[in-house]
Formats: sequence, structure tokens, C-alpha cells
Amino acid sequence: AKIAERVRAAVQSEMFQIDAGGRRIPVTASIGIAERADDANPDALLRRADKALYDSKTAGRNRVTAAAA
Repeated sequence: AKIAERVRAAVQSEMFQIDAGGRRIPVTASIGIAERADDANPDALLRRADKALYDSKTAGRNRVTAAAA
């Protein structure tokens, strides 16, 4: 979660140039993470991370959400 939070903060701290004219816009990131359980298959892990991503977006975006274990 710490790495994901650092990535999110780094994205938020930069303005991104969107065209040759130099127009710049703010960008944020919503991130969902999941930890692999010993008995979990890759598809289950991906589903949990995807749900955490949508939970981040639903909760207001620009955040990191960890899936419930």
C-alpha cells in the first residue's frame, strides 16, 4: 500500500502537458490493490484488486484502496 500511495501522490503532484501548445492539466490516480492469499488463484486476486479500484473511484477518486483479506 505504501508504494501505491507514493505512486498516487507522484501522479497528483505533476501537471501533464496534453498538446504541443503547452496546455497542462492536473491528473489524479485511483488505485486498487490486493494481497495474494496462499489459497487464492490469480483470477480471484485480480477480481479483488479490481473491486478495490472501483471502491476507490466510488469513495471520491484519487486514493488507494486495499481489498479486504
